[in-house]
Amino acid sequence: MNNPTGLQQDQFRDLSAFSVWATALTGVLGASFWIWDFSVDALGAQTTAGFRLLMLISGLIPTAIAHLSDKKAPLAAALFATPLVWSLLALASLLSTNGDTIYGTASFVFLQIGGLLVLQCFSYRTAAIGHLLLAALPQLAAALFGNGHFDHGHYTTLVWPTVLLALLIQNHLQAQYASRHALQERLAKIALTDPPTGAFNRHHFNEAARNEVDRAKKTGLPLCLALVDLDNLRAINESHGHAGGDIAIHALARLLHKSLRTSDLTFRWGGGVFLVLAPSTNAIQGRRLGERLLKAWKETEETPAIGTTISIGVAEMNSRTLQELVEATESALLEAKSKGRNCMIVAETPVETNPAVMAEDNSREEKVSR
Repeated sequence: MNNPTGLQQDQFRDLSAFSVWATALTGVLGASFWIWDFSVDALGAQTTAGFRLLMLISGLIPTAIAHLSDKKAPLAAALFATPLVWSLLALASLLSTNGDTIYGTASFVFLQIGGLLVLQCFSYRTAAIGHLLLAALPQLAAALFGNGHFDHGHYTTLVWPTVLLALLIQNHLQAQYASRHALQERLAKIALTDPPTGAFNRHHFNEAARNEVDRAKKTGLPLCLALVDLDNLRAINESHGHAGGDIAIHALARLLHKSLRTSDLTFRWGGGVFLVLAPSTNAIQGRRLGERLLKAWKETEETPAIGTTISIGVAEMNSRTLQELVEATESALLEAKSKGRNCMIVAETPVETNPAVMAEDNSREEKVSR
């Protein structure tokens, strides 16, 4: 399961409570194993107590650093080496002595909990590989380079059930976050779009327009607005019913979707009115865009049955503020209506020649000619 960036952000947003729980579980496991070892061999337990505590602390500190950092995934990938290094150091210590290896193998349980926290940065597939690597590498190294002092039976009994627990917890968390992330995306889409037409709603216009205005000011590229309005929508509703009006609105929405570039943004402005926010578009290009929309609407299948036309108002931002740009576009649309509808008016604006815009214009025209 590959997770989008937003899903990873969701995971870290709620990870603090889980980290506290996992840390507490780690402490309980550590104390339990130490008490068990102490009851079996007090001297051996005392000998390994410091080493186990050091392993526990070294696993929790990188985990805390990983979750406090903004660059979580890269840092966590680097910090994941910490439990691996400790695991191999513990293995080397065990292989160099003839002591009972149960004291050392119990310490590996802590590493799975630390790995579980750090690996929250990644997808479940990546985390699963990490958990398996964390558990299998010491056993594989002991099998290849050991001298018989490594008790594989004890290691398997103590470590691999913990690996299974870590994978189950990881899978459960991933499923929860994926479900919530999908719900958040659906809610965000509902909040920003007009469900009947699929266009953005008017509420989203202010934020999107401000972003495009800021981008236009930084890059020096032009920005155009176009208002496209169904003529006589009220008459259509009266003669064909609201179902007929809906057909006309949906037909216009589909036309805009097919005719505009992916960089152009379409908003349902209200009723049968749609607003088009066209980046890198000057008044001349806006006029050509409007002419193409007028022509395409006449050729739309629904148009003869409904018997309606569209009117278009276009304005370039140039030195205008966003509010002035909207007002200029609305004035141009009203003028088109007053001149008999079924036409387009471009608001008067000094047109500035810009080489970057000319390149964009040529690109737009090439796409249309195809």
